[in-house]
Amino acid sequence: MKLREYKKNLKKEYESTFPQKETKQKRQFQFKLRYVFATAFGILLLALGIQHLYILGYNAGIERHNEKIRNEIMQEDLNQLIPIDSKNQYDKIVLDYQNKKTFRNEKSSILQNLFSLQFIGCSSSKDDALPPPTNTGESSFQTNVQVQGVDESDVAKSDGKYIYYFDLNKLYIYKAETNSIIAESLDDGKELYIFEDKIITLGTKKTRIYEWKQERLTKKDELAYDIYLTSRLTDGILYLASGTIMGKEEVKYTSCYYDSFSNPRYVYSLIKLNLTGLEKKETQLLSTNEVKLYASSQTFYFAAKEKNITSISMFTLELEPIGVIRLLGTVLNQFSMDEYEGFFRVVTTDKTRNALEMNALSIFDLNDACKRVGYLDQGIGKEYQEVKSVRFDKNTCYIVTYENTDPLYEIDCSNPAEPKIISAYEAPGYSNYLHTFQIKNKEYVLGLGYTDARGSTKISVYEKTNGTAQIGKDFILSYNLPTKDYFNTGIYPSMFENHKALFFYQDASYFYFGVQAAYDTYLMFKIDVEASENVISIQKEIPIKNASHEKQASRAFLIEGILYITDGKQIILEQF
Repeated sequence: MKLREYKKNLKKEYESTFPQKETKQKRQFQFKLRYVFATAFGILLLALGIQHLYILGYNAGIERHNEKIRNEIMQEDLNQLIPIDSKNQYDKIVLDYQNKKTFRNEKSSILQNLFSLQFIGCSSSKDDALPPPTNTGESSFQTNVQVQGVDESDVAKSDGKYIYYFDLNKLYIYKAETNSIIAESLDDGKELYIFEDKIITLGTKKTRIYEWKQERLTKKDELAYDIYLTSRLTDGILYLASGTIMGKEEVKYTSCYYDSFSNPRYVYSLIKLNLTGLEKKETQLLSTNEVKLYASSQTFYFAAKEKNITSISMFTLELEPIGVIRLLGTVLNQFSMDEYEGFFRVVTTDKTRNALEMNALSIFDLNDACKRVGYLDQGIGKEYQEVKSVRFDKNTCYIVTYENTDPLYEIDCSNPAEPKIISAYEAPGYSNYLHTFQIKNKEYVLGLGYTDARGSTKISVYEKTNGTAQIGKDFILSYNLPTKDYFNTGIYPSMFENHKALFFYQDASYFYFGVQAAYDTYLMFKIDVEASENVISIQKEIPIKNASHEKQASRAFLIEGILYITDGKQIILEQF
């Protein structure tokens, strides 16, 4: 075979094995496909960039608008509560609110939502301090409350002789001396008080007053309302707060007030009932649908949230209006507010401010027209951290913030004009309830919370020395709960949010607290502040059968060395 023919045949064989035309077409198609994807991706990035720049401009305008309103609000620390004395005035208030300018919300670009990108310019009296638990012959049966002398209702109460409690729409009265239920009554109440020979039950629609004499129960009076909110009992006077959706017919024009800012959609009634003679007095407040109530031994505070503004309306115990304080941001709960030696202190979170100035402590002089005299908005929480718990103790304010770590801030309020942070202790997780106590003249803080947003239960103890520092290690408790999904932590999630469900007692050397864990266990913890390692330990693990809803969890009372634990209808006895 000639060389030329050989090359020709070899070329044909190569082309038949590797078709050049198809390969070329395939390569051209792949190139075009890559070009289309690259072009589409470029257009998408351009569109996202343009949208992000537009959002930056939009948010800058929103921030200017919000800053203007913020400055207007901060110029007036106190407004008088407006008396509503006619239907015409009510109509005018509603119209004025509809025309009122308020904060606008910023928007987020797609890039921010997808990648969380942060660009420059983007912002997104002395008796009121809670004392140590009472200690009289190994007895502790009072409800854990925020303010000494101002009682709060609960699902169970005790006077040291009897235990009064609810189970399945029945009120039971148990006598500790005979270990038996001696009286019961059908009652759809959810919580109760006891005062001398009176038992007061509070339901969602009615409050009933019973007389309890010679171990006989007699109904004496009844109050009806639309929606029960909260209540307090002090010096034999019951203060009952209820609410209803606004309607002209609901307003009592002889004693009704408006905070001058909130949406007047709801009317709240604050009733003062003398439990001795059953005399009643009532006042009303027009406000928005989200309020939190704090009561000192002298004043009632209604904190109403309206978007990013909190209006705090104040009334005396005689239900006379004092005024209203307006603040930027919102309050977490009743523990965010406190009154001490003529000053009102409140902690707020304002998400419209920059990430390092969101949380603030404000102090107002109640003896000087409620003028704000102190303000601290620097250093309370790291970037984007929100307040998780607050506790005031005399001249000290403790604040926990959280995003990834749990800083516990100790703030000195002894000079109301210049509150200052004196320590900040960081640890994983967060505490959403703080409780102060003293052992051998040293001050301590108990922190109850979680290791992270959905983690195990965390219990911490801190000592107040030159600053606040943790003693021992976090006590981590995690039960295996095979029942329902919402039992996802060692302690009922509501227990650390409902301070009234916690039991506290202390002797000269140790501090104890109890709480229902899981659905079938009550735990009593012992805190030894002088221990080198195990500062926190479980003193008792008590089996119970109470599988009711977590907010109706067991309560414990210590009476003459014996623990009495409510467990459904029955009472469990345990040697302390």
